[in-house]
Amino acid sequence: KFYNRFILKKTKKKVMILKHRDVINMSLEFIEVNLGSELNCRVIASHSGYSEYHFSRLFKSQMGMSVMEYVKKRKLIK
Repeated sequence: KFYNRFILKKTKKKVMILKHRDVINMSLEFIEVNLGSELNCRVIASHSGYSEYHFSRLFKSQMGMSVMEYVKKRKLIK
């Protein structure tokens, strides 16, 4: 029983990680398409379907920098 619960928890965690990556990838595409527009964390988060708080935490954990740091770097490169 314990082993089955452990596997189930591991599987759910992997699914959540994949889902988070998908959300980040969609957001990165959204940022790229809208770099010329006025972007802020609230706009990007609303596009992802997450609250601004949760999205900013997720983005930073996946990308290693804040949303606005990423946007500024992309604008500088472009």
